[in-house]
Amino acid sequence: MKAVLVIITAIAFGISCVTGYYLETDMSYGMMIMFGIGDMCVFVLLYRVFFRVFHMKKTACLRGVGGGKTENCLFNRNTFVKVFAVIFLLWIPLVLIRYPGIQSGGVSAQFQQIMGMDTLARRLSPVIYDGHYISGHHPVLLTFLFGMFIRIGAEAGNVDIGMFLLNCAVCIFNALGWAYIISSFYQYLNRREWFLLFICFSANPLIISLNTYVLKDNLFATLLSVYCIVIFRICQDGMTKRYKYQMLGISILLPFIKNQGIYIVALVNIILIFSIRNTIRAWIKNIVFSILIYGIIFSGVIMPLMKISPGGKQEMFSLFFQATAKTMLEHSDEIEKEEAEVITKILPIEDWSVYTPHKSDNIKFQFNQKATSTDLKDFFIVWIKIGFRHPKSYIKAILAQTYGYYNIDYETADWNWNGAEHPFTSNGDMISAPKWETLNQKITDFLSWCIHHEHFKYVFNIAVSFWLIAMCCLVYEGEKKNLLWIVPTGVQWLICLLSPVNGSGRYGMVIYEMAPFIAAYTFSAKTDDLQSKES
Repeated sequence: MKAVLVIITAIAFGISCVTGYYLETDMSYGMMIMFGIGDMCVFVLLYRVFFRVFHMKKTACLRGVGGGKTENCLFNRNTFVKVFAVIFLLWIPLVLIRYPGIQSGGVSAQFQQIMGMDTLARRLSPVIYDGHYISGHHPVLLTFLFGMFIRIGAEAGNVDIGMFLLNCAVCIFNALGWAYIISSFYQYLNRREWFLLFICFSANPLIISLNTYVLKDNLFATLLSVYCIVIFRICQDGMTKRYKYQMLGISILLPFIKNQGIYIVALVNIILIFSIRNTIRAWIKNIVFSILIYGIIFSGVIMPLMKISPGGKQEMFSLFFQATAKTMLEHSDEIEKEEAEVITKILPIEDWSVYTPHKSDNIKFQFNQKATSTDLKDFFIVWIKIGFRHPKSYIKAILAQTYGYYNIDYETADWNWNGAEHPFTSNGDMISAPKWETLNQKITDFLSWCIHHEHFKYVFNIAVSFWLIAMCCLVYEGEKKNLLWIVPTGVQWLICLLSPVNGSGRYGMVIYEMAPFIAAYTFSAKTDDLQSKES
């Protein structure tokens, strides 16, 4: 059965590798199958060779704190504190080099909201409060957090100070999260594996770089990774009172860090309900309290009282809008008048050539926020009817928006985002460019070279991490419930397929960051199983 699963996954891997080429060149299905078979053979061969070599070279080692002889291990005591110190010391130089910090577009909009400026996110809201500029499009909690630092800088007479303090705070938060994650594996991997994992993580230039400027996405990825590790500890040690409170706290906090967190909490805990049944009440509490506090009390009561504009619905409809736009562009003469009228109520677009295959912003921003629930219902009925008549257009549109997350030949976006300067006061004040501009540019150029080099670019691709995780799930030999900690990563990948930007690295960050940890634990468990069978 395992061989069948490997073959099926290998075929899917091969097909995904040529999907991008097919979209650009209309490659025949015959060619796709040939490529799939070829990749299948390579995949199975590497699978056999890797585990044979890995098994032969691995030395027997007792499990425990650090594995093997712990008295000579640098991290045999106070692991968390020492790991945190090392990660922080590795990251803080880049924060200093980029003083006062590089701000991404979304964070700049949050600054503008706090400073009383109108933003696109507010204008896209179905409810706009006069004289109030904060929008639920961005995580409101982070908007206030980021704004607090900018206010501190403004009070000090230099907004650059506020931006720098914010970057330092994000660096500390992330270092704390990853110190917990890395130290958690200390007692489950032998010393050599653990050090290798720690070095791979610490030396990753993209993780180091992202910790300084894609602020909200990085905070979310770190918290979601911690969520994975708490589930991991529950699978290993059983549900304790401490883990129960940790799960509840993160379940409540996740939606406040990123709006999609509410869907992740619900889906993950539903899966856990059916998987770890002796703690069903705990999983139900996570869902109920998350929905109650964020979905009802905060979104339904506090936000209206504070006159915070709710986020628009266009984000969750991106995939459907893209399929509609693609079909209207290619088959507008075949769309019935009544159907076109229904579509226009939702997307009042006259020129469908604004459609962009890999990014839905041009279409989703045209969404009519005043559309009623009846209008939306009619739209989806028409959407299904048109899909039956033009399935090829739908498939092309969906693939064009999603295949960056499973196709290694597509360039992952947003890994090397320099950010931009945006005014955030009515006087046009802006945060300064990085003080050490020449040195910072050299770092940026190096990252860009790595990401685009024909031999290195695949290492920095979301799809590579996804297929690595998929292979890990297949080769794992232990109890399958011990893989439940991977579920949040898988759920985030599914949500990425609905994201408005194809292959956006900042959306799939948790997939990229968790892949080496999942691989290290899975391969370790695999080789341990082989050794135990031999003995």
